[in-house]
Amino acid sequence: MKLLLIFVLVLIGGCEMTPERRQFYQRLHHALAETPAPARSDQAKHEPAHIRHGILKRSTVTGATRQCVYSVTGRTHILTIQSYEICPLNHNF
Repeated sequence: MKLLLIFVLVLIGGCEMTPERRQFYQRLHHALAETPAPARSDQAKHEPAHIRHGILKRSTVTGATRQCVYSVTGRTHILTIQSYEICPLNHNF
């Protein structure tokens, strides 16, 4: 990715390489080489820390509402929806 950026900058700047431009690209190359690349990770690391994925355990209907009961990392969370709606199998809390 860093090499592509430098290549694009060279193309935009034209083929003629002035001493100032060469010095700029050398500094840019050294700065990028010293910067560690971001670690690739799974999607969970890109989500805020407070989001927890819940798995549906059961649901009960009370009047006009339905309570969807989820297990979230060992805890119980309840999502209340309209009684005619279907509880999602997974929900983020």
